[in-house]
Amino acid sequence: MFNGNNLEGWTGAGTAFAVDDGAIRTQAGGGLLRYTREKIGDVTLRVVYRIVKANSESTVVIRDGEKVRLDTGAIDGVTKPIALASKAPGEWNTMDITINGAHVAVKLNDVLVTDHTGTQVQASYIAIEHPNDRAIVYVREVSAQ
Repeated sequence: MFNGNNLEGWTGAGTAFAVDDGAIRTQAGGGLLRYTREKIGDVTLRVVYRIVKANSESTVVIRDGEKVRLDTGAIDGVTKPIALASKAPGEWNTMDITINGAHVAVKLNDVLVTDHTGTQVQASYIAIEHPNDRAIVYVREVSAQ
């Protein structure tokens, strides 16, 4: 989904995202970067990222607007993490978000951190959300497994 070179296939508001050394880098200001080539249904999304500052509020937006927090893997406002598995700021993390019908499971660095069954929703566009200037995040992979 992210080719490592440019934001082809992604649409964003403002200038909150840029490509820097093979990764999407958040910029000053908030914004939403949406993958618009196709809607995503049942899938496992892999997101490889690193947070520069602790307590980042950046998220991966999945089906029907649910937001998976990059610092914990919790679904924002819905779940709390089962375990804490995020690496220290500056280190690369691997997050696998498995969407299967109404079920969402999130593994962060191979540790199950979210296991939630909600309501069945239709396929939707995914996005990376960057809400403010405090979070500096690099995303070097977004792919469907």
